[in-house]
Amino acid sequence: TAAPSIAPSGHPTLSPTSLPTAAPSRLPSAVPTSIPTTVPSRLPSAAPSSLPSTVPSTVPTTRPTVAPSQAPTQPPGLEWKVTVGDGNFNWEISWQLECDGGRGLSAAPPGAPYEGAIWLSPGSNCTLTMRSDFGEGWDVYWTGIGQSLTMEKGLEEKIHVFTVPDAQPPPAPPPPLPSPPSPPPLPPLPSPLPPSPPPPSPLLPPSAPSGDPAFPPSPPMKPPPSPPPPSPSQAPTQPPGLEWKVTVGDGNFNWEISWQLECDGGRGLSAAPPGAPYEGAIWLSPGSNCTLTMRSDFGEGWDVYWTGIGQSLTMEKGLEEKIHVFTVPDAQPPPAPPPPLPSPPSPPPFPLLPSPLPPALSPSPSPPSPLLPSFSPPPPSPSPLPSPLLPSPWPLPPSPPPPLPTSPPLLRSPPPPSPPSPSPLPPPPSPSPSPPPP
Repeated sequence: TAAPSIAPSGHPTLSPTSLPTAAPSRLPSAVPTSIPTTVPSRLPSAAPSSLPSTVPSTVPTTRPTVAPSQAPTQPPGLEWKVTVGDGNFNWEISWQLECDGGRGLSAAPPGAPYEGAIWLSPGSNCTLTMRSDFGEGWDVYWTGIGQSLTMEKGLEEKIHVFTVPDAQPPPAPPPPLPSPPSPPPLPPLPSPLPPSPPPPSPLLPPSAPSGDPAFPPSPPMKPPPSPPPPSPSQAPTQPPGLEWKVTVGDGNFNWEISWQLECDGGRGLSAAPPGAPYEGAIWLSPGSNCTLTMRSDFGEGWDVYWTGIGQSLTMEKGLEEKIHVFTVPDAQPPPAPPPPLPSPPSPPPFPLLPSPLPPALSPSPSPPSPLLPSFSPPPPSPSPLPSPLLPSPWPLPPSPPPPLPTSPPLLRSPPPPSPPSPSPLPPPPSPSPSPPPP
Protein backbone atom coordinates (compact mmCIF):
# COMPACT_ATOMS: atom_id res chain seq x y z
CA THR A 1 0.00 0.00 0.00
CA ALA A 2 1.10 3.59 -0.48
CA ALA A 3 0.57 4.41 3.19
CA PRO A 4 1.79 2.21 5.97
CA SER A 5 -0.53 0.45 8.27
CA ILE A 6 -1.10 1.79 11.75
CA ALA A 7 0.36 -1.30 13.42
CA PRO A 8 3.13 -3.39 11.96
CA SER A 9 2.23 -6.72 10.47
CA GLY A 10 3.44 -9.97 11.93
CA HIS A 11 5.55 -10.74 8.88
CA PRO A 12 7.61 -8.34 6.82
CA THR A 13 6.53 -7.37 3.32
CA LEU A 14 8.51 -8.58 0.35
CA SER A 15 9.46 -5.02 -0.61
CA PRO A 16 9.76 -1.99 1.62
CA THR A 17 7.10 0.63 1.77
CA SER A 18 7.69 4.09 0.41
CA LEU A 19 7.38 5.64 3.86
CA PRO A 20 8.81 4.16 7.03
CA THR A 21 6.55 3.12 9.82
CA ALA A 22 6.50 5.04 13.06
CA ALA A 23 7.51 1.91 15.00
CA PRO A 24 9.87 -0.76 13.79
CA SER A 25 8.56 -4.12 12.75
CA ARG A 26 9.13 -7.14 14.88
CA LEU A 27 11.32 -8.74 12.23
CA PRO A 28 13.65 -6.77 9.96
CA SER A 29 12.99 -6.52 6.29
CA ALA A 30 15.13 -8.42 3.84
CA VAL A 31 16.01 -5.25 1.89
CA PRO A 32 17.04 -2.05 3.71
CA THR A 33 14.97 1.05 3.40
CA SER A 34 16.38 4.15 1.72
CA ILE A 35 15.65 6.27 4.80
CA PRO A 36 16.58 5.05 8.27
CA THR A 37 13.96 4.66 10.94
CA THR A 38 13.77 7.12 13.79
CA VAL A 39 14.05 4.30 16.34
CA PRO A 40 16.58 1.53 15.78
CA SER A 41 15.25 -1.98 15.44
CA ARG A 42 15.96 -4.65 17.97
CA LEU A 43 17.83 -6.75 15.45
CA PRO A 44 20.10 -5.36 12.74
CA SER A 45 19.10 -5.59 9.16
CA ALA A 46 20.75 -8.08 6.85
CA ALA A 47 22.39 -5.24 4.89
CA PRO A 48 23.32 -1.78 6.22
CA SER A 49 21.30 1.24 5.31
CA SER A 50 22.48 3.39 2.43
CA LEU A 51 22.83 6.52 4.58
CA PRO A 52 24.03 6.65 8.17
CA SER A 53 21.94 8.40 10.75
CA THR A 54 22.95 11.97 11.64
CA VAL A 55 22.36 11.49 15.35
CA PRO A 56 23.79 8.45 17.14
CA SER A 57 21.42 6.18 18.96
CA THR A 58 21.10 6.47 22.71
CA VAL A 59 21.72 2.76 23.19
CA PRO A 60 24.81 1.28 21.50
CA THR A 61 24.33 -1.53 19.01
CA THR A 62 25.53 -5.04 19.70
CA ARG A 63 27.85 -4.96 16.70
CA PRO A 64 30.39 -2.28 15.77
CA THR A 65 29.92 0.03 12.83
CA VAL A 66 31.50 -0.80 9.50
CA ALA A 67 33.65 2.38 9.40
CA PRO A 68 35.13 4.26 12.36
CA SER A 69 34.10 7.75 13.31
CA GLN A 70 36.03 10.74 12.00
CA ALA A 71 37.63 11.72 15.36
CA PRO A 72 37.94 9.82 18.65
CA THR A 73 35.76 10.90 21.50
CA GLN A 74 37.72 12.97 24.05
CA PRO A 75 36.87 12.51 27.73
CA PRO A 76 35.49 15.62 29.41
CA GLY A 77 37.68 17.64 31.79
CA LEU A 78 41.45 18.12 32.14
CA GLU A 79 44.28 15.61 32.12
CA TRP A 80 46.07 15.28 35.48
CA LYS A 81 49.37 13.49 36.05
CA VAL A 82 49.71 11.25 39.12
CA THR A 83 53.11 10.07 40.42
CA VAL A 84 54.35 8.18 43.47
CA GLY A 85 58.04 8.17 44.36
CA ASP A 86 60.30 5.19 44.96
CA GLY A 87 60.95 4.28 48.62
CA ASN A 88 62.10 1.46 50.88
CA PHE A 89 58.68 -0.10 51.71
CA ASN A 90 57.05 -0.34 48.25
CA TRP A 91 55.71 -3.86 48.86
CA GLU A 92 53.84 -2.74 51.99
CA ILE A 93 51.86 0.19 50.58
CA SER A 94 48.80 0.51 48.29
CA TRP A 95 46.33 3.25 47.38
CA GLN A 96 43.00 3.84 45.58
CA LEU A 97 41.59 7.04 44.02
CA GLU A 98 37.81 7.34 43.43
CA CYS A 99 36.23 10.42 41.79
CA ASP A 100 32.80 11.50 40.51
CA GLY A 101 31.56 9.78 37.36
CA GLY A 102 33.13 6.45 38.26
CA ARG A 103 36.62 7.60 37.33
CA GLY A 104 39.60 6.54 39.41
CA LEU A 105 43.06 5.01 39.69
CA SER A 106 44.55 2.39 42.01
CA ALA A 107 47.82 0.57 42.72
CA ALA A 108 48.00 -2.68 44.67
CA PRO A 109 51.22 -3.65 46.50
CA PRO A 110 53.73 -2.60 45.42
CA GLY A 111 52.05 0.80 45.28
CA ALA A 112 55.24 2.64 44.31
CA PRO A 113 56.81 3.83 42.12
CA TYR A 114 53.88 4.87 39.90
CA GLU A 115 53.25 7.20 36.93
CA GLY A 116 49.81 7.64 35.32
CA ALA A 117 47.13 10.10 34.20
CA ILE A 118 43.40 10.66 34.67
CA TRP A 119 40.80 12.97 33.05
CA LEU A 120 38.71 14.88 35.59
CA SER A 121 36.32 17.81 35.36
CA PRO A 122 37.03 20.87 37.56
CA GLY A 123 34.98 20.80 40.76
CA SER A 124 34.73 17.01 40.91
CA ASN A 125 35.03 15.37 44.33
CA CYS A 126 37.72 12.74 44.85
CA THR A 127 38.62 10.39 47.71
CA LEU A 128 42.16 9.01 48.11
CA THR A 129 42.59 5.98 50.38
CA MET A 130 46.21 5.23 51.41
CA ARG A 131 47.15 1.96 53.14
CA SER A 132 50.22 0.49 54.87
CA ASP A 133 50.25 -3.24 55.70
CA PHE A 134 52.25 -3.13 58.95
CA GLY A 135 51.65 0.45 60.05
CA GLU A 136 55.13 1.56 59.00
CA GLY A 137 53.73 4.60 57.18
CA TRP A 138 54.96 5.91 53.84
CA ASP A 139 58.43 7.22 53.06
CA VAL A 140 57.26 8.52 49.64
CA TYR A 141 54.76 11.14 48.45
CA TRP A 142 51.57 10.77 46.37
CA THR A 143 51.58 13.78 44.02
CA GLY A 144 48.92 14.89 41.53
CA ILE A 145 45.64 16.83 41.03
CA GLY A 146 47.06 19.68 43.10
CA GLN A 147 47.84 17.39 46.09
CA SER A 148 51.10 16.17 47.68
CA LEU A 149 50.34 13.63 50.43
CA THR A 150 52.13 11.04 52.53
CA MET A 151 51.21 8.74 55.42
CA GLU A 152 52.60 9.08 58.93
CA LYS A 153 54.11 6.18 60.80
CA GLY A 154 51.77 4.16 63.03
CA LEU A 155 48.75 4.30 60.66
CA GLU A 156 47.45 1.44 58.54
CA GLU A 157 44.90 3.51 56.56
CA LYS A 158 44.46 7.19 55.76
CA ILE A 159 41.55 8.76 53.82
CA HIS A 160 41.84 12.19 52.18
CA VAL A 161 38.90 13.95 50.45
CA PHE A 162 39.54 16.89 48.08
CA THR A 163 38.07 18.78 45.12
CA VAL A 164 39.61 18.95 41.65
CA PRO A 165 41.00 22.47 41.05
CA ASP A 166 39.74 24.69 38.23
CA ALA A 167 43.11 24.76 36.46
CA GLN A 168 46.37 22.91 36.56
CA PRO A 169 49.29 24.53 38.39
CA PRO A 170 51.86 26.22 36.16
CA PRO A 171 54.79 23.99 35.21
CA ALA A 172 58.05 24.47 37.03
CA PRO A 173 60.47 26.84 35.27
CA PRO A 174 63.24 25.09 33.35
CA PRO A 175 66.68 25.10 34.96
CA PRO A 176 69.02 27.89 33.82
CA LEU A 177 71.25 27.10 30.90
CA PRO A 178 74.91 26.50 31.77
CA SER A 179 77.28 29.32 31.00
CA PRO A 180 79.29 28.80 27.78
CA PRO A 181 82.88 27.70 28.27
CA SER A 182 85.50 30.41 28.17
CA PRO A 183 87.47 30.55 24.90
CA PRO A 184 91.06 29.30 24.98
CA PRO A 185 93.74 31.96 25.37
CA LEU A 186 95.06 33.41 22.13
CA PRO A 187 98.67 32.59 21.23
CA PRO A 188 101.12 35.47 21.56
CA LEU A 189 101.42 37.56 18.41
CA PRO A 190 104.84 37.70 16.72
CA SER A 191 106.75 40.91 17.04
CA PRO A 192 105.89 43.20 14.10
CA LEU A 193 108.58 44.04 11.58
CA PRO A 194 109.73 47.66 11.39
CA PRO A 195 107.70 49.59 8.80
CA SER A 196 109.45 50.14 5.53
CA PRO A 197 109.74 53.78 4.38
CA PRO A 198 107.09 54.73 1.78
CA PRO A 199 108.43 55.13 -1.76
CA PRO A 200 108.50 58.67 -3.16
CA SER A 201 105.40 59.52 -5.18
CA PRO A 202 106.36 61.71 -8.16
CA LEU A 203 102.71 62.15 -9.25
CA LEU A 204 101.44 63.75 -6.06
CA PRO A 205 102.07 67.46 -5.60
CA PRO A 206 104.18 68.55 -2.66
CA SER A 207 102.35 69.20 0.54
CA ALA A 208 101.11 72.72 0.82
CA PRO A 209 102.18 74.85 3.75
CA SER A 210 99.72 75.26 6.55
CA GLY A 211 97.30 78.13 6.13
CA ASP A 212 97.29 78.01 2.31
CA PRO A 213 93.68 78.61 1.05
CA ALA A 214 94.39 76.72 -2.18
CA PHE A 215 94.89 73.46 -0.24
CA PRO A 216 92.28 73.20 2.49
CA PRO A 217 93.07 70.71 5.28
CA SER A 218 91.44 67.27 5.13
CA PRO A 219 88.58 66.67 7.60
CA PRO A 220 89.49 64.59 10.65
CA MET A 221 88.59 60.87 10.55
CA LYS A 222 85.71 59.69 12.73
CA PRO A 223 86.57 57.02 15.31
CA PRO A 224 84.94 53.62 14.71
CA PRO A 225 81.73 53.06 16.68
CA SER A 226 82.18 51.15 19.92
CA PRO A 227 80.57 47.70 20.04
CA PRO A 228 77.38 47.40 22.11
CA PRO A 229 77.91 46.20 25.68
CA PRO A 230 77.24 42.51 26.18
CA SER A 231 73.86 41.70 27.67
CA PRO A 232 74.21 40.55 31.29
CA SER A 233 73.43 36.90 31.84
CA GLN A 234 70.16 36.35 33.59
CA ALA A 235 70.82 35.19 37.12
CA PRO A 236 68.98 32.07 38.28
CA THR A 237 65.90 32.62 40.38
CA GLN A 238 66.76 32.33 44.07
CA PRO A 239 64.19 30.91 46.49
CA PRO A 240 62.88 33.39 49.09
CA GLY A 241 64.45 33.39 52.53
CA LEU A 242 67.80 32.12 53.75
CA GLU A 243 69.57 28.84 53.07
CA TRP A 244 69.94 26.68 56.19
CA LYS A 245 72.19 23.64 56.45
CA VAL A 246 70.81 20.54 58.20
CA THR A 247 73.10 17.74 59.40
CA VAL A 248 72.66 14.58 61.46
CA GLY A 249 75.70 12.81 62.83
CA ASP A 250 76.66 9.17 62.41
CA GLY A 251 75.79 6.85 65.34
CA ASN A 252 75.26 3.22 66.29
CA PHE A 253 71.46 2.99 65.77
CA ASN A 254 71.02 4.64 62.37
CA TRP A 255 68.56 1.99 61.10
CA GLU A 256 66.20 2.59 64.03
CA ILE A 257 65.77 6.36 63.76
CA SER A 258 63.84 8.65 61.39
CA TRP A 259 62.73 12.28 61.37
CA GLN A 260 60.49 14.70 59.47
CA LEU A 261 60.65 18.51 59.26
CA GLU A 262 57.53 20.46 58.20
CA CYS A 263 57.57 24.27 57.84
CA ASP A 264 55.22 26.99 56.58
CA GLY A 265 54.67 27.10 52.83
CA GLY A 266 54.81 23.33 52.42
CA ARG A 267 58.60 23.24 52.76
CA GLY A 268 60.22 20.40 54.61
CA LEU A 269 62.80 17.64 54.81
CA SER A 270 62.62 14.03 55.94
CA ALA A 271 64.81 10.96 56.33
CA ALA A 272 63.40 7.45 56.64
CA PRO A 273 65.40 4.72 58.39
CA PRO A 274 68.30 5.02 58.28
CA GLY A 275 67.83 8.61 59.39
CA ALA A 276 71.55 9.24 59.89
CA PRO A 277 74.03 10.36 58.77
CA TYR A 278 72.41 13.18 56.78
CA GLU A 279 73.53 16.42 55.09
CA GLY A 280 71.11 18.73 53.29
CA ALA A 281 69.80 22.29 52.95
CA ILE A 282 66.45 24.10 52.93
CA TRP A 283 65.37 27.68 52.09
CA LEU A 284 63.18 29.25 54.79
CA SER A 285 61.95 32.78 55.47
CA PRO A 286 62.74 34.31 58.87
CA GLY A 287 59.83 33.97 61.29
CA SER A 288 58.43 30.79 59.71
CA ASN A 289 57.09 28.12 62.04
CA CYS A 290 58.56 24.61 61.84
CA THR A 291 57.75 21.27 63.47
CA LEU A 292 60.41 18.56 63.81
CA THR A 293 59.19 15.03 64.57
CA MET A 294 61.91 12.62 65.76
CA ARG A 295 61.23 8.87 66.01
CA SER A 296 63.00 5.78 67.37
CA ASP A 297 61.64 2.32 66.50
CA PHE A 298 62.44 0.51 69.75
CA GLY A 299 62.62 3.44 72.16
CA GLU A 300 66.41 3.35 72.27
CA GLY A 301 66.63 7.10 71.82
CA TRP A 302 69.22 8.87 69.69
CA ASP A 303 72.97 8.86 70.16
CA VAL A 304 73.40 11.61 67.53
CA TYR A 305 72.29 15.24 67.22
CA TRP A 306 69.98 16.91 64.68
CA THR A 307 71.64 20.28 63.96
CA GLY A 308 70.37 23.14 61.78
CA ILE A 309 68.14 26.29 61.62
CA GLY A 310 69.58 27.42 64.94
CA GLN A 311 68.65 24.13 66.70
CA SER A 312 70.71 21.25 68.12
CA LEU A 313 68.39 18.44 69.29
CA THR A 314 68.58 14.80 70.31
CA MET A 315 66.12 12.22 71.66
CA GLU A 316 66.33 10.74 75.15
CA LYS A 317 66.26 7.02 75.77
CA GLY A 318 62.84 5.48 76.44
CA LEU A 319 60.94 7.64 73.89
CA GLU A 320 59.61 6.46 70.55
CA GLU A 321 58.57 9.91 69.28
CA LYS A 322 59.49 13.48 70.13
CA ILE A 323 57.96 16.65 68.61
CA HIS A 324 59.75 20.02 68.74
CA VAL A 325 58.16 23.27 67.48
CA PHE A 326 60.36 26.31 66.80
CA THR A 327 60.57 29.53 64.77
CA VAL A 328 63.16 30.26 62.08
CA PRO A 329 65.64 32.90 63.35
CA ASP A 330 66.07 36.26 61.62
CA ALA A 331 69.69 35.59 60.72
CA GLN A 332 72.06 32.68 60.61
CA PRO A 333 74.46 32.28 63.57
CA PRO A 334 78.04 33.38 62.93
CA PRO A 335 80.41 30.57 61.95
CA ALA A 336 82.49 29.04 64.72
CA PRO A 337 86.03 30.48 64.99
CA PRO A 338 88.75 28.25 63.55
CA PRO A 339 90.72 26.18 66.08
CA PRO A 340 94.04 27.70 67.22
CA LEU A 341 97.08 26.64 65.31
CA PRO A 342 99.33 24.10 67.09
CA SER A 343 102.51 25.49 68.65
CA PRO A 344 105.68 24.69 66.69
CA PRO A 345 107.79 21.83 68.12
CA SER A 346 110.73 22.82 70.32
CA PRO A 347 114.17 22.44 68.68
CA PRO A 348 116.29 19.47 69.80
CA PRO A 349 118.99 20.16 72.39
CA PHE A 350 122.33 21.23 71.00
CA PRO A 351 125.14 18.60 71.34
CA LEU A 352 128.11 19.51 73.53
CA LEU A 353 131.41 20.12 71.78
CA PRO A 354 134.10 17.53 72.44
CA SER A 355 137.02 18.64 74.60
CA PRO A 356 140.09 19.70 72.58
CA LEU A 357 143.09 17.43 72.41
CA PRO A 358 146.15 18.44 74.48
CA PRO A 359 148.82 20.25 72.55
CA ALA A 360 151.43 17.98 71.06
CA LEU A 361 154.79 17.88 72.77
CA SER A 362 157.61 19.59 71.00
CA PRO A 363 160.11 17.09 69.62
CA SER A 364 163.50 16.87 71.24
CA PRO A 365 166.27 18.55 69.26
CA SER A 366 168.43 16.22 67.33
CA PRO A 367 172.20 16.69 67.15
CA PRO A 368 173.35 18.69 64.18
CA SER A 369 174.44 16.69 61.25
CA PRO A 370 177.72 17.65 59.63
CA LEU A 371 176.25 16.77 56.25
CA LEU A 372 172.68 18.30 56.53
CA PRO A 373 171.81 21.80 57.64
CA SER A 374 169.96 21.94 60.89
CA PHE A 375 166.21 22.81 60.82
CA SER A 376 163.34 22.67 63.27
CA PRO A 377 159.68 21.83 62.47
CA PRO A 378 157.17 24.68 62.59
CA PRO A 379 155.52 25.23 65.93
CA PRO A 380 152.05 23.68 66.24
CA SER A 381 149.15 26.02 65.60
CA PRO A 382 147.43 27.00 68.80
CA SER A 383 144.09 25.18 69.15
CA PRO A 384 140.98 27.32 69.82
CA LEU A 385 139.90 27.41 73.41
CA PRO A 386 136.51 25.73 74.00
CA SER A 387 133.65 27.79 75.33
CA PRO A 388 131.73 25.63 77.80
CA LEU A 389 129.17 28.38 78.55
CA LEU A 390 128.15 29.26 74.98
CA PRO A 391 127.73 26.10 72.91
CA SER A 392 127.60 26.46 69.19
CA PRO A 393 124.27 25.58 67.58
CA TRP A 394 126.03 23.48 65.03
CA PRO A 395 129.10 21.21 65.48
CA LEU A 396 132.28 22.80 64.21
CA PRO A 397 134.09 21.03 61.37
CA PRO A 398 137.39 19.46 62.35
CA SER A 399 140.42 21.68 61.81
CA PRO A 400 142.59 20.63 58.88
CA PRO A 401 145.89 19.02 59.79
CA PRO A 402 148.95 21.30 59.59
CA PRO A 403 151.01 20.96 56.45
CA LEU A 404 153.92 18.57 56.66
CA PRO A 405 157.35 20.27 56.70
CA THR A 406 159.08 20.03 53.44
CA SER A 407 162.63 18.84 53.65
CA PRO A 408 165.18 21.19 52.09
CA PRO A 409 167.23 19.76 49.26
CA LEU A 410 170.20 17.76 50.37
CA LEU A 411 173.50 19.59 49.89
CA ARG A 412 176.60 17.64 49.79
CA SER A 413 179.35 19.43 51.72
CA PRO A 414 182.92 19.26 50.46
CA PRO A 415 184.89 16.47 52.00
CA PRO A 416 186.92 17.55 54.99
CA PRO A 417 190.65 17.37 54.76
CA SER A 418 191.93 14.02 55.69
CA PRO A 419 193.69 14.00 59.09
CA PRO A 420 197.22 12.81 59.46
CA SER A 421 196.05 9.70 61.28
CA PRO A 422 195.23 6.88 59.00
CA SER A 423 192.11 5.92 61.04
CA PRO A 424 188.88 6.74 59.21
CA LEU A 425 186.25 9.02 60.60
CA PRO A 426 183.31 7.47 62.36
CA PRO A 427 179.95 7.64 60.46
CA PRO A 428 177.75 10.63 61.28
CA PRO A 429 174.75 9.89 63.44
CA SER A 430 171.42 9.71 61.57
CA PRO A 431 168.91 12.44 62.36
CA SER A 432 166.11 11.37 64.64
CA PRO A 433 162.75 11.14 62.84
CA SER A 434 160.32 13.92 63.54
CA PRO A 435 157.14 12.91 65.37
CA PRO A 436 153.93 12.75 63.30
CA PRO A 437 151.80 15.85 63.32
CA PRO A 438 148.92 15.82 65.70
